[in-house]
Amino acid sequence: MAKKNQPFVDLNVSVQVALITGIVFGLLLLGVRLLIGHFLWEYRDLSYYLNTGAALFLLWLVVTAGVRSVQSLRKNAGVLLLWFSGGLTAAAGVLMATIFFALASSTGLDLGARLPTREDSVFALLVGLVFSLIALIHLKVRSKGLGNALEILIFAGILVLLLYFS
Repeated sequence: MAKKNQPFVDLNVSVQVALITGIVFGLLLLGVRLLIGHFLWEYRDLSYYLNTGAALFLLWLVVTAGVRSVQSLRKNAGVLLLWFSGGLTAAAGVLMATIFFALASSTGLDLGARLPTREDSVFALLVGLVFSLIALIHLKVRSKGLGNALEILIFAGILVLLLYFS
């Protein structure tokens, strides 16, 4: 393969992994939403909190898996491409979840919650970028102490941003 086509192949692999993991995320989120809605339909507040926690956990799981998949498929992929891959995975996941939720609602299934909005998509993209940055630290940083320090720095930065904007 020609060296000049390398970035396009890396980007193609990144997009394909993001679409596949996005479909997996959408299906998993739909399944979790249906299960929680079925068993906890009379406890609306509890089901809302469980749906939110499950969505964040699944997003972390899928973004980390997507970044690791791109890294294993393209050994020489750059850090920015891997970070972009994590954000794209999160965005594709929320898009697929929205599509699956709309299809489920059109068949008459009660999801017990609203469909994801544009604000949810932006939030998922930002959270996905943070999750992919943490996955990159685990992939690229060899020193455990430096990796832990970088993670603490990321969380401290997020805390400062939350305090500043709230």
